Amino acid sequence: MAELPPQCRPQLLTPDQERIVREALLAGSSRDEAAWLAGISRRRLDARLRDQLRDVRVGQGRGGGAKGREPPSPEEIERMCEAIRSRWTDAIRAQRRRNFTGQLPEG
Repeated sequence: MAELPPQCRPQLLTPDQERIVREALLAGSSRDEAAWLAGISRRRLDARLRDQLRDVRVGQGRGGGAKGREPPSPEEIERMCEAIRSRWTDAIRAQRRRNFTGQLPEG
């Protein structure tokens, strides 16, 4: 079997690039950020995620949300809303009263 020309051979990541990508993805960076940090293109990173970095889980378990926590009760939501509204200025209040057309609601 003939050897592939250089442009068709896989461009594997160096050990440093592989380490940088792994650390970045585990820290919650996006694939674009990980590729930029490693100094490679996003396309090359996506190709290496299929072979060289096959064991790396991208986009799973990085949500950072409160897992297992009950959703807030209506009273908790109301308290959070009041805390936000208490910081509004008169200008923000007036702006919030306007509908999407920029007009005050009727009534």
